[in-house]
Amino acid sequence: MIGVLLHLQARTLRGRVVRSLRLLRQPKYLIGSIAGALWMLLWVGRPLLRTGTHFRMIGIDMVPDELRTTVHMAAATLLSFAIVLPWLWPWGGPGIRLRKAELTFLLLAPLTRRQVIGYGLLKSALGTLLTALLLGGDLRGRLLLFSALLPLLAFWSLHSKWRAMLRLRQRGLLTGIGATFLVALAVLTLRFAPQLFASDFTQPWPPLLRTLLLPGRLLSTALFAQGAGEALLASLPVALLAVLQLELVLRSRTPFEESALEWARATEARQSAGRQGTRRRGGLTRRWQVFRLHSAGRPEVAVLWKNLMRVSRLPLLRGVGAAVALLVGFVVLSALVPVLVGIHITIVIMGLVTAGAAPLFAGMSFHNDLRTELAHLELVRTWPVPASRFVWAQVASPALLSTLVGLAGLGLALAGYLGAELDGVSSMIAVVPADGTLGVSATGFVLLGLSGIVPLLAGASFATSALQNLATLFVPAWMIQTPDSNRGIAAFGRNLIVGTAMFFGFLLAFLPSALLVGAAMLAQHFAGIAWSAWAFPLWGLLAAAPLFALTAVLVLFAGRLWAELDPSEELLEIGR
Repeated sequence: MIGVLLHLQARTLRGRVVRSLRLLRQPKYLIGSIAGALWMLLWVGRPLLRTGTHFRMIGIDMVPDELRTTVHMAAATLLSFAIVLPWLWPWGGPGIRLRKAELTFLLLAPLTRRQVIGYGLLKSALGTLLTALLLGGDLRGRLLLFSALLPLLAFWSLHSKWRAMLRLRQRGLLTGIGATFLVALAVLTLRFAPQLFASDFTQPWPPLLRTLLLPGRLLSTALFAQGAGEALLASLPVALLAVLQLELVLRSRTPFEESALEWARATEARQSAGRQGTRRRGGLTRRWQVFRLHSAGRPEVAVLWKNLMRVSRLPLLRGVGAAVALLVGFVVLSALVPVLVGIHITIVIMGLVTAGAAPLFAGMSFHNDLRTELAHLELVRTWPVPASRFVWAQVASPALLSTLVGLAGLGLALAGYLGAELDGVSSMIAVVPADGTLGVSATGFVLLGLSGIVPLLAGASFATSALQNLATLFVPAWMIQTPDSNRGIAAFGRNLIVGTAMFFGFLLAFLPSALLVGAAMLAQHFAGIAWSAWAFPLWGLLAAAPLFALTAVLVLFAGRLWAELDPSEELLEIGR
């Protein structure tokens, strides 16, 4: 029977490969596959095939010997949190992932429960093996790293499946033990961290903390071992734990059929044309709306409402209020419980990176624009909405969400700075000048600087979204969201090409803004006007003006393309 299951898995894999090869007859899949394969060859294949370098260590090669223990303990801390933390929340993915056809075949076949679960585990084993191989580096110097990673990844995968298969009442005791463990580990780590930083990472770790980190140290010892014998010996306990975890999963008596079927249905819904999947919502959330839609009003507002509801039902004002409350709570917590300055710096960097990335990916992050509408082209074309207004709604949907995400990033950066200010360590943040710079205090400098970024953030989000929707109307067959267009290396290659084109398009769109702000600064210099931080908001408005103007021009042009779009021709090109 095991041979039959292996044959089934092999035939399934063969069918997927043949189907992917047949799709290469279409240029969009062929070009995307070539681009994806080239990227894999350059960035993944090159390290795997490199054989000219010999690595003495299989862990973090550049870590000095005197810091090896500290890095190992830090890795054990992160690994302990990563393994235990998922036990604290009641939701998660299914333990066994099987498609509806597989469930129908396996549950009706003369198979034992152990064999069905084994088949589900066999499906995920290939991904674990490939992940360990890719992370293992080149074929000559890092096969030991592969042998160290494979047992760890196998244990991690099996442990997550075992946790998902347990019922909530069965997880109660383990959840309580895990919560106690994490609280104790967090308290001891926070107490010891200042001493560790003060001693330049040479302070010995406390015995109690080392005892709590014993499981994490055991799982990660092989990654920091030196030599083949030491690495293989350290991997042996992890391999034994993986075998024990495998036996626990195979002997589990918890029903998995319903969760597997629910996952299969959600996967099919997510892969259906123009849909992003369906989630089970409670009665309260099903009554939520992003904003109240009146029965009488502009039709483009209804299109905007529909696109926002596609992403989330959370009301916009409620979401903004929750984000503000969370940030204020963090600032208050920083005032009550002083933390390391590195944490404040990390929060500031995370906020600025989020704010900077949000407009760049405005057109690709949220699948609620023309790309999803094309899947229902024959229906959408009948809507009584003027072409330009319809395109405006499609552009505004992802742009509004990206602007809100960017504002959340700016709020996070501001919260990190204010927390450092309350702790008295804001002067250690390199990007913050001293008091009196440009005629304002350090806090005033930060507030004015962030306020100048706000209009630029909104303008960039709308311009990027307009570029994305215009590209969708130029090459609908490339940009449409369909079940076949979002899977495999072809989709990765197309996204790589589109993302690169959008990035360079954004840079070109940003040039007028840079020239306008530069001209304003030159005029201020030659006019003899003193530099002041109060000019930051004005510069932000000047930078945003060309972006909004470009958005208006692109929307008008895209509106003409939408009005002239031939549904019958596009449906044939899309291949529906």
